[in-house]
Amino acid sequence: MTQYSHNRPPMPGVQTRSVPLRSIPSPLGQLFFGILFACSVSILIFDSLSGGRSVEDSLPSASDPSSAPAAPNDSEERPDAPTAPPEAASTSGTISALHYETVEMEMRLQAKLMIAAKAMAQESGAGSALFESVMGPEILSNMAGAPSERDDAFLLRRLLTLAGHFGYEEAARSFADRLEQAQNQAPSQLEFNGLLRKLYVDRPATPLTDKEIEQAQVMFRWFGRIVEIDSLRLTDPVAADSLYQTLIDESSQTLLRLGLIALLGMILFPVGVVLAAIFLGKVRSGSWRWRGPFRTVRPWLCFETFTLYIASGALLTVGLWSGLSEDLMGALSFLWSLGAPLLLIWIIFRGDSPSNLRKGIGLTADRGWFREIGAGMVAYMATLPFLVLAAMVTAVLSGWMGAEPGEGAHPIISGMG
Repeated sequence: MTQYSHNRPPMPGVQTRSVPLRSIPSPLGQLFFGILFACSVSILIFDSLSGGRSVEDSLPSASDPSSAPAAPNDSEERPDAPTAPPEAASTSGTISALHYETVEMEMRLQAKLMIAAKAMAQESGAGSALFESVMGPEILSNMAGAPSERDDAFLLRRLLTLAGHFGYEEAARSFADRLEQAQNQAPSQLEFNGLLRKLYVDRPATPLTDKEIEQAQVMFRWFGRIVEIDSLRLTDPVAADSLYQTLIDESSQTLLRLGLIALLGMILFPVGVVLAAIFLGKVRSGSWRWRGPFRTVRPWLCFETFTLYIASGALLTVGLWSGLSEDLMGALSFLWSLGAPLLLIWIIFRGDSPSNLRKGIGLTADRGWFREIGAGMVAYMATLPFLVLAAMVTAVLSGWMGAEPGEGAHPIISGMG
């Protein structure tokens, strides 16, 4: 083990090395980083509990199409875009702006799974009975949760669209009624709620005009395609079937990819259990020992670097609160997620050597690149059981505390979702 010393007698049997004076934390520096860490964590916790900032930008309505932006090209749409979708721009919602993207992707994935599953059920001759037994309206109701004052209109619009699209009339009516009671909705959103009601709830259903379909494409992005198809079924079933087939093909590809990922997980998980058991047994018996330095980077420098990372995230949160544009904050958040590793330079600035930093974060190839990479892959497989256990514990604690999945998540995690 290595002991770091500064004009201090070494301990017997312990290797020592000198520490540059500027890397020794002064009492004032310790106080500064302690206060900075506490303030940054408090800001992030408050942002998570309060549900994020409110954005008051206005959106064009169907009655004023001259100011409406062009409909987005779905083929060029990036699902990992860090900015909130247009529909969320005028929402003083109960979730943060970055979380809108997570909700959008989760609902889009759910819609594709349902579309692909129904198409497969019809092709196999099982019909709608099998589909509804597996993906009935109960799934959508569970996603909506119990009615409350904090109902999320952003989520309810998508649930209403799916319920109406698959013919779950009772569920669609329930979502439409809850949508009318949802708070903090802009006039353009209230008008759009009426369009969804007349298409999916009112009988007889009323097809949307071209201007209303254009508004759905602007506000609803990917879900605007479903609205357009359902409206076309009332006027031009042939054109609607053609558009819907494209949607079925896209959804089937998504289902296939998810199936391959699930199959890979089913193979890797038992392998990881075996590897983890072998590792723990070898370490306990003493036949395997930790290789390399016990600790190369001084712990207080690691704390300072982590504090700077947390503080930069808190600074972005304050920027959202201050009313900066969504485009600017989205770009800054994306750059922050990419540039965060550069904060490790602070350790070098504080006097540590690049070689110690490289060893401390594991960038070593003492036994060759291929062997080190292979060992890393095997180690990752051995951690899978622990990751699954951590996910299960997190899910249990979230349910016990009444937290929504993904609500209050770290911005990087929301962006990756």
